[in-house]
Amino acid sequence: WGRVRGSFGEVMIGSNDTAGDNYGDVGIIYGPGARIAYYDGFAVNQLPQGGSGDGIDALGIHYATPNFSGFTAAASYHPSQTTDGSRDTGYGFASEGPGSATKDMYSLAANYRGDFESFGLAVGGDYTSGKDSDVLQLWSLGAEVSFSGFTVGFHYERDENGKSAAGEDDYALGLEYKTGPWTFGGGYSRTTNAGFQNNGKCCGDIDSFGGWFVYNISPGVRGTAGLEYGNQDGRSARYDAKAFLDIRF
Repeated sequence: WGRVRGSFGEVMIGSNDTAGDNYGDVGIIYGPGARIAYYDGFAVNQLPQGGSGDGIDALGIHYATPNFSGFTAAASYHPSQTTDGSRDTGYGFASEGPGSATKDMYSLAANYRGDFESFGLAVGGDYTSGKDSDVLQLWSLGAEVSFSGFTVGFHYERDENGKSAAGEDDYALGLEYKTGPWTFGGGYSRTTNAGFQNNGKCCGDIDSFGGWFVYNISPGVRGTAGLEYGNQDGRSARYDAKAFLDIRF
């Protein structure tokens, strides 16, 4: 991808998630790098876990406005994978509905983040759809409130056409607490009518839990450990535990 930033905002051309996924998905709390999560994380071992239906690294054009007193808006366009006359499989949005061809996708998003005397507030939302009826048509709303070291987040996503393998309705609730060099976080999410990740069959509800703690060892070095658990329709239950170091310099 390539990116240009200035007083006009930011323009990016290349492979990235939609504007909705990058700017509208407020209210989701992650462990470092989203490697431990209760929703929309980088799950391992085919762990059942809900996630955003418009989160895919497809080739597209993206624009985000400058930050106006805490407000930011964004838009993105992802063309069909057959735009250049070839089958660039994996680089376009699959319709996940009738037929197998990808479709042109559009996404709009906005969020607000502000800090006040005793608390912080963030709200956001997005809408993603295409020009044809057999593609995703989803929207989401989310909010976060921070106070006295605590952060509470809630996120809701709805797929109006039921075309997303990620599920029709997603509810996610998370909590984080920071004190000194320690951070403790976790949450729960429920996704309805999602495709089974292990065998591709349809469909079942997913309940996911995640919890973690982070310790800042020294400037640029932090350690993380946590646990994830997912259960889909009582037929596919898995968990994973992991610990890792994050080193930045």
